[in-house]
Amino acid sequence: EDPDLFQFIIDLFVGYYEGFPPSQRPTCIVGCDARGFVLGPPIAMAMGIKFVLLRKDQKAPGVLVEGSGYSKEYAEAHDERMCLRLGSVSPKDRVVIIDDLLATGGTAIAGMEVVTALGATVTQFGAIVALEGLNGIENIRKAHGGKYKGVPIFTLFSDAMVGDGTRGDPSQWKLKGRLVPLGEARSVQESYSLI
Repeated sequence: EDPDLFQFIIDLFVGYYEGFPPSQRPTCIVGCDARGFVLGPPIAMAMGIKFVLLRKDQKAPGVLVEGSGYSKEYAEAHDERMCLRLGSVSPKDRVVIIDDLLATGGTAIAGMEVVTALGATVTQFGAIVALEGLNGIENIRKAHGGKYKGVPIFTLFSDAMVGDGTRGDPSQWKLKGRLVPLGEARSVQESYSLI
């Protein structure tokens, strides 16, 4: 919603990764379905490196490699599986996997599994925010017998740093729940001075 803040976040990631020694800089950004698709391309473009989509449930075109199923912090009908197109990353690639948040670590682990199956090296998992209470970092460190315990994890902040007053939500919310009926959306925005 805030283009200046979005650019600031992209610049933080780019500056951080460009600060790596040349032999350790990423050669590829892999963005997690779906918000990693928003963050990854501007980071990759600013760095002049390729961007690859890490898709859910065989949604990518072409011949795919698919990882193990994983569950997330909220219930779904089935475990999701992440996939990459064969040839999208190679053994020469140093990959940063990027997403908007780190919750249970399921998406990150699935991405690491698929990237390493294609022979590439995961140099880091990056996200804007970590939801500390869901133990994502710990889960990544324990996954597959500790296979990814050495992969650095970079987040800009944790959810513990964000107070209720910083989200832009109305402070005196009077409606039940957080979903506003479609026909009332404009009048609710106006009544809470959101437009």
